Amino acid sequence: MIKKTLKRGAALFLAGAIDGSLGVLLVFAFSKIFHHPVSFWIYLAGIILALIPDIDLFIQKIFEKRCDGNHRKYLHYPLFIFPLFFFLSFFSLFWAYLVCLCLITHFIHDSGGNEENRWGIKWLWPFSDNYYQFFGKKRRKFSVILEWTPREIEKRVSENWDSWLSKNYLKFPAESFVGILLGIFALIIVFWRGG
Repeated sequence: MIKKTLKRGAALFLAGAIDGSLGVLLVFAFSKIFHHPVSFWIYLAGIILALIPDIDLFIQKIFEKRCDGNHRKYLHYPLFIFPLFFFLSFFSLFWAYLVCLCLITHFIHDSGGNEENRWGIKWLWPFSDNYYQFFGKKRRKFSVILEWTPREIEKRVSENWDSWLSKNYLKFPAESFVGILLGIFALIIVFWRGG
């Protein structure tokens, strides 16, 4: 049980490494642009903001009694979530830009690439129930923008959560490597350049 929990924790850490690192880099950049003071807590907020859409993974576990790569529900619907955070622009441009760009980078990350665990998000929901992926292959044909139906996604996501996490993050694919490098880069920038 402990080994399985540690394995899941490591896989989830690697899965969120790119998004969390981008959150740190965005905090660093916007603190310089807006001359906004930063602290550990603001960097932590950047990480959390960059990972907010993946909370629906835990929502899926609670309500659907399953966890898999097809957890991209309401918090991964840009036309739904951006209006929820729009009110921040009335309080602080720093936080408004930070929230929007953390979310956008997360959505682009979930939409890009040609790996099997990529099928995009519902960029146009509620107007379309389809998923949109950038720079991928469908039926062996490369396209800049791919459209996947929910039925096609269900066929692609047939394995359980543990095997999905293991295959896509613990076998050390390029994405895990990039996430670790980006995290190291973010730490170097923050500590070397001053944060």
